[in-house]
Amino acid sequence: MKAIKEGLGVIPLFIVTVLSLLAWNSNDSLAVAQDEGPAGLDLKVSSEPIYVSAKTLVWDHKANKATFHQEVVARQDDLTIHADDLIIYFNENNSDVTRLVASGHVRIAQMDRRASCEEAVYDRSQNNIVLTGNPVIRQGQNEVRGRRVIFFITENRSVVESGEGERVEVTLVPEREPGEDL
Repeated sequence: MKAIKEGLGVIPLFIVTVLSLLAWNSNDSLAVAQDEGPAGLDLKVSSEPIYVSAKTLVWDHKANKATFHQEVVARQDDLTIHADDLIIYFNENNSDVTRLVASGHVRIAQMDRRASCEEAVYDRSQNNIVLTGNPVIRQGQNEVRGRRVIFFITENRSVVESGEGERVEVTLVPEREPGEDL
């Protein structure tokens, strides 16, 4: 079970990084460090820079949103996020992030953790992240697949749903000690 929790822990990293891109002052970005807590995450302030690149950025003040188009890449420390597009929605004052939508070939990587899907949506009011479009989460050889993955951030729990006639798939590969027989 620890392997699943650690593997699923990569998705909140996505939210932390993207939120820190626009919601926090440039001197106070967030990073993630590993601990032995239930989700394997310990959020703390980091002075590491965040780099974002895309073919275009459209900032619509009236609509309270910023849209990064084409070949979006966001990086901080060892975390990298790729997507075709990233839309960040703000409150009426453009001072706080309310929703994030990464879409099209979404890939998230940190060390041996990987996640992929067609869309990742963070909703601040619900305090959750929803992955759809063939979401797959991997850590090493461990893997979780479903039709939809929902991360309840404050509850520190996840739900993986299957579609009609489908099943959730989980592969867990036990760790072996050096010299241990098979």
